[in-house]
Amino acid sequence: MGFSAFLISIIDTDVRSDRSCGLTQKYVVYVMRICNGDKQWVCEKRYTDFMILDEVLRSKFWYAQVPKLPQKKLFFNFDEQFVNKRRKELEEYMRSLLQVRPSE
Repeated sequence: MGFSAFLISIIDTDVRSDRSCGLTQKYVVYVMRICNGDKQWVCEKRYTDFMILDEVLRSKFWYAQVPKLPQKKLFFNFDEQFVNKRRKELEEYMRSLLQVRPSE
């Protein structure tokens, strides 16, 4: 396993609505805190952002063992229990990414 000076936590989630083309779409935002020493950043990401990251990493670093992204769920994905479970899985996914070393 590798070592990273970055610490990642998903500190909150928020279910939001977006109205476009006359339809209201709900989505979950994951609030991430990234720390490196005394520096800290907070950003908001949707599950699709994690999917894009995963696709890019797998295509560019095909030789590395990229951790598995939690699967997408099409129905009942706004349930509080599911959102909290997904938050924990995404946090573990991000932490695992920081430990990946290219295969030798």
